[in-house]
Amino acid sequence: MVIHEQFEQTIQEKDKVLRNFEQQIADLREENKVSEQSRKDLKSEKEELKSTIYDMKLQKVVQQLDVKWKEWFWVQVFEKDLHLVNTRNDIKDEQMSSLLKDIMAVLEENNLLSLYGFRINCKECENLTDKSIKDLATTLSTESLHLQNLYLYFNGCKKLTDDSLADLTNAIRRQSESLKILILNFPK
Repeated sequence: MVIHEQFEQTIQEKDKVLRNFEQQIADLREENKVSEQSRKDLKSEKEELKSTIYDMKLQKVVQQLDVKWKEWFWVQVFEKDLHLVNTRNDIKDEQMSSLLKDIMAVLEENNLLSLYGFRINCKECENLTDKSIKDLATTLSTESLHLQNLYLYFNGCKKLTDDSLADLTNAIRRQSESLKILILNFPK
């Protein structure tokens, strides 16, 4: 719990610095004293701070998910993406549904609904059925969730059929405005 409090305090401090930068930019614009280079420098610093805050929030999300799901999933940050890899092949639909709900709750709690990427790897999970894919589609259809990259690996999940892919396709279409990379790997 102390780590979460430290993360939250650091995030709040970085947010405060970011707000100060934004105020500085606004003040300087009002006074017309900002050279083009100064604006670029301030903008660059602002983007760096945003990136740092994003990274810290994502690390906090990983820690929160790892506490509950480490028996079932390896949770990590991979190239600024939230990455989950199954560590067991006996995951069931109920666990997948619970995991997806937990992911959304933790993302909302950390105000991190715009992700660079989301990777979920559930290969060889023999108990997952179309219900899991429909639950995933529901999660991806969440209006406030925005993804740039989406990687879904469900190869070897023999109980999955084409029936759930229509829902998933519609959810992906909803993400299409922000989506830059899409990789799907499902059973043949």
